[in-house]
Amino acid sequence: MMVSSRSCTVSGVESVTVPAGTFDAIRVECSDSTDDPAAYAGTITTGTYWYAKGVGLVRQEVSENGGTAEVSELDSYYIPAP
Repeated sequence: MMVSSRSCTVSGVESVTVPAGTFDAIRVECSDSTDDPAAYAGTITTGTYWYAKGVGLVRQEVSENGGTAEVSELDSYYIPAP
């Protein structure tokens, strides 16, 4: 039986600047682990995610087993008029 787990913590609101602009965003820090041999048993993936109200995910940093983080940032967005 495979066991996977994820633990996340909201660490507060902070200003984050990405190509799409500067946002007051909620910072969420997560850690995932698994014991599935087919999915690299013992692999620990960590991620930090920033979510801006009315926009969604604006930045993420994800790494496996303490390696270099892969960073993704929002380039642009469009909110249609109601």
